[in-house]
Amino acid sequence: MPGHRILLDVASHAPARRPLSMLLRGGSLATLLACSATTAFAASHGIDPNDMNKQGAACTDFFDYANGAWRATHAIPDYMDRWSKRWESGETNKEHVKDILSE
Repeated sequence: MPGHRILLDVASHAPARRPLSMLLRGGSLATLLACSATTAFAASHGIDPNDMNKQGAACTDFFDYANGAWRATHAIPDYMDRWSKRWESGETNKEHVKDILSE
């Protein structure tokens, strides 16, 4: 048709690229920042070799081998029955929420 442009999407399976100004409309900046922070945080998940007790006997006491170094440096608090990275993270998050709500 004269006067009309037809755009062909050669790579239809590839996501459309949008300029940054378009991404920042309507609160997308917060989403962008949250996603980048989540990506940075996600990189720290997984097995941390520094938590391992490499002198431990993996065949007889795998728990000590896998977690011994972390357990040696992170004592169970008096107010808790158990302790792990997950519990520690939960307690840290509770403190952050308490600080935010008290502001």
